Amino acid sequence: MHGLRSGGDMSFEEIDDVVVNMEYSADVVDIYEKQPFQPQMYKTHFSYEQCPKGFSKYVVVTRNPIDAALSVYWHLCNWFFREKELSLDDFVKYFIVETIPQEYEWINAMQIKHQAGWYPHRKDENVLWLHFEDLKQDLKACIKLISDFLGIGIDDGELLELVEKQASFEFMKKHEKKFDEHPLKLGRNEAIGLPRMAGLGENSVTRVNKGNINDGKRFLSKKLIAGIEAKWRSTVGPVCGYDSYEKMRAGINEELGRSFEEAAL
Repeated sequence: MHGLRSGGDMSFEEIDDVVVNMEYSADVVDIYEKQPFQPQMYKTHFSYEQCPKGFSKYVVVTRNPIDAALSVYWHLCNWFFREKELSLDDFVKYFIVETIPQEYEWINAMQIKHQAGWYPHRKDENVLWLHFEDLKQDLKACIKLISDFLGIGIDDGELLELVEKQASFEFMKKHEKKFDEHPLKLGRNEAIGLPRMAGLGENSVTRVNKGNINDGKRFLSKKLIAGIEAKWRSTVGPVCGYDSYEKMRAGINEELGRSFEEAAL
């Protein structure tokens, strides 16, 4: 999205400097400050209920919760906790699968609840719903959908080609420093009781980790996978009428008239 509005500008130090992380950056930057490129863009993990209303457009990207569980663990590991302090299995059990004390319930299965909240709005005129797997399967087609939705770069083949290159996993990995959240961590760590350099050591994982599909099934136990799937069915299933994330994704893409070129996942 930033590449579309900026013509592919990469002069930023870190992506959060130009696409403000709404819930993390309020005490680091002014979220109301005019951004260097227009339209204004913000990133958030807020559920539909929490998300500020009144913005002209929302792009919602969601992911298989089994892969998302693995991703969020490595995102937080060696930042909020060390790997030896909290195992992958224990993290997934507490933060996703099990029922936890009510005062902490808001952190339980957040991504799954995010899907349940946004699903009824998937066809709203000002909402573009995408799946992480769609982006992996056919990045070019997804960029075209985003371009058409935002009204930026439509039929500008040169720009769309550049944006596709810059949005690739390979490009982002090569320029990982621009996507590692280091300004956010330096600005927030001490304020939330962490060492200033937490999450910035050599063992820390950035947002550009592996980007694989189905890694969750390779690293999580069958019991935990079954637990995540059961949580999904009890939380999202009654809202969407599907009994699995995969069926929901296929159903949404069918009702939205989308078909993507197969790619090696």
